[in-house]
Amino acid sequence: IRPPPSRVAVGPRTKKAIAAPQVLAIYVAHPDRFVRVDKHGELRADADYPWTTDSWFIALPLASPPTRLLPSRAPHNESVDKAMHETDGPGEETSASGDEAVHVKLERVWFVLRSMSTRQLVRMGGGDAGELAWVPVASGGRPLTPRELFWRLEGSRLKTAGRQPAEELATGGFLNSRGHAYLRGHSNSGPPWTPAYSAEESSLIGLRAVPDSLLAAAGPLAARPLNSSLPDALLTAQPLNSSMPDALLAAAGPLDAQPPNSSVHAVRRLSGGFEGSTRSYTFLSVDFHIATARDVGHTLRELGHAFLDKSLSGACARRHTCADAKELPVLTQQTGFTLCPRPHALRRAAFEALRASPLLAQTDAVVCSHPAALCEVWLPFNKSILLIVTANLELARENSQRWAAWLRTIVAMSKAPRVVVAANNRYDQAYVRHFTGVRPLYLPTLANYVSARYSARPHKPFLFARSHHRIARTLLREVRALAPGLRVASVEEAYRGNAASGGYELAQLASHPGVVFVPYTKSTMTFFELYRMAVPLFVPSVSLLTQWELSARVLTERVYWKHAPSPLRRPRSANPNAVGDKAALEHWIPKSDPYVFPHVQYFDSAADLAHKLRSTDLRAVSTLMARYSAEQASTVQAKWSSVVHRLFRGLPHGSFSTDQSAGGFDRALHDRFGLALPQQEPDCSRQSAPDLGLWN
Repeated sequence: IRPPPSRVAVGPRTKKAIAAPQVLAIYVAHPDRFVRVDKHGELRADADYPWTTDSWFIALPLASPPTRLLPSRAPHNESVDKAMHETDGPGEETSASGDEAVHVKLERVWFVLRSMSTRQLVRMGGGDAGELAWVPVASGGRPLTPRELFWRLEGSRLKTAGRQPAEELATGGFLNSRGHAYLRGHSNSGPPWTPAYSAEESSLIGLRAVPDSLLAAAGPLAARPLNSSLPDALLTAQPLNSSMPDALLAAAGPLDAQPPNSSVHAVRRLSGGFEGSTRSYTFLSVDFHIATARDVGHTLRELGHAFLDKSLSGACARRHTCADAKELPVLTQQTGFTLCPRPHALRRAAFEALRASPLLAQTDAVVCSHPAALCEVWLPFNKSILLIVTANLELARENSQRWAAWLRTIVAMSKAPRVVVAANNRYDQAYVRHFTGVRPLYLPTLANYVSARYSARPHKPFLFARSHHRIARTLLREVRALAPGLRVASVEEAYRGNAASGGYELAQLASHPGVVFVPYTKSTMTFFELYRMAVPLFVPSVSLLTQWELSARVLTERVYWKHAPSPLRRPRSANPNAVGDKAALEHWIPKSDPYVFPHVQYFDSAADLAHKLRSTDLRAVSTLMARYSAEQASTVQAKWSSVVHRLFRGLPHGSFSTDQSAGGFDRALHDRFGLALPQQEPDCSRQSAPDLGLWN
């Protein structure tokens, strides 16, 4: 690549072309993540979606350089476009063609990237020598050379001019992703490192305009969208010479001096955190799982909303959240799970009994979770709906007729206004997509209601968490035999009873040096709670768990209905309910929570586990877990703010009343979801019933 000129003039013609720069996000195809700027100013490809200013950048074109400096335009990679629009965000708000236009525009010019969180220009080279010279950063300090600030798109790759080839540690080349979300300026072959000149798969990059509606979810921060024209103070007509960074930053002026309603001022206000809407809404939960409802309620209350927990769970008395039959007629513990024996009649009866009730009058949105299919009841009430899938989608709909109807309902819900379809784990997110083609928003459980934090005490044993399989007990015996001096105990041995019956508190678990966790399903609240407390976790590796699953079905509660058909589509992914298929297990097990969250310690055998229990720096691991939890909490709360915006679009509390006229049930189903409820009742038989202990 030939370097850009050392002096780049921004004249009237160029200013016209760059008068409306957009707030952008950088998508990296190799790890399927967006780029964020961490607290050290380093660029990392580990964001699910550009929810916060940490992942927001402005590209400022410098000028159109002579044509001879530019190669012929490389084709944009269609797979990058496709992947960018399948990520965990409000996909209806952007288009592939719009983002392609961004690529076309920026491929014709050299530009600089400015981070909206650090307000610094992105440069290649974080130090004077060694590894740091290859690190892209957006932090303070003068760059080693202005060339390190110049970027250009070449097809689906982002390239930096870097230093002169004759200089030591020349860094010109493609931005390249490596393992653990690292971004580097060198190729993946080395050391010694050389610039990433070759078009490796790991250098596939996409630029995406951050949706205005996502920015608007932060609240009324600006009088105009962030992607509208930026103030002229951000542009300059002066030459950009060797002191270009200072000149450009000076030209922008102090951000606090911008008008209060300017775009830059709005972004500055966001840099310290993602502000939610100032409006407050009331959410209703009618659920059969007290832990998931507790987590959702705690998160919504933290954001300033009201949460009405009317639980139908048999364990609701523990949380004092049991539904009152006077408040919630028709729906009971006996009828609410499957709606049988006459589901259609029960749905109509619930509508008639509740549409004028005080409970529904004060409700703005309904949260459905366990079972997810209970959402069918709430479709005609004209309330915003948040569906959070936390268990296998077919739960309570385990026959072909009702399963197909439920899948069609999810597709209709995904297209309807004021509905968000989400999942609290990557496995269920992929599971929903496998059967419906709908990719839910990934909204992981925060477990912020857990206040205890890791504080290991001397003489406390490593705990083996509750498991439903003999392999966990065998593993405990083997570790004891291999390491006689190592203190280990099952949770049942250490605490007679369990949390439900007062056997232990979460704070007591945090006093143990670590927990060995043998999964019995793909996602559990226990894992989220232990991780939030930053208790070091030791989990079998994917290969070991796959081996155990093939030989002994250790994941006893992973498959709910092994014969679940796929009536709507022919999925490309492996069958998640295939029990003895190694390829399918290798595809689905890594989507389980212990393999998605970082800093979990994996073991390949009992001997490997014994060694790691004795040698792992537990305090260091806990610190990393706590750091990730804090970063994740900020991102997830930003997601929740976006969810609230999508559910209500800024309208005030009480804006969505239920149709009280005759025919309101059928009219609401048709007008909002395009659905009709047949007069004939469906088959209520269940080919599998996990809640009753029948796993078929």
